Amino acid sequence: MTEHPLPSWNREYSNLIDEEIKKLVNSAEINLSRKIFYPLIQSATSMGRKLRSTLALRYVDWQGFPKDEYYQHLLSGLATIELLHSASCIIDDIIDGDIVRRGIASFVGLSLLCEVV
Repeated sequence: MTEHPLPSWNREYSNLIDEEIKKLVNSAEINLSRKIFYPLIQSATSMGRKLRSTLALRYVDWQGFPKDEYYQHLLSGLATIELLHSASCIIDDIIDGDIVRRGIASFVGLSLLCEVV
């Protein structure tokens, strides 16, 4: 599969979503230690391109909408969508037993690696 480079603006928006994911995780009431839980979420979300979210943010900026409280709500919603998408990919990998996703160790592959080490 050929990699298609994403435009430079994608990284800026992707970073915004990453920061919002971090905020959501830190604000959640999690029974597991954040030291364990956040790296799992980060590994699940970092491999993706966050194309849905970056396109939505790009459109909002292109239209000139203000970066006010509604923009913050949009960021939270987009971060939630990315988390849900990552969860569906993890579930798919578990069901299929896939240890690699797009040439990189999947969540299942990372879990197996942690068990070995």
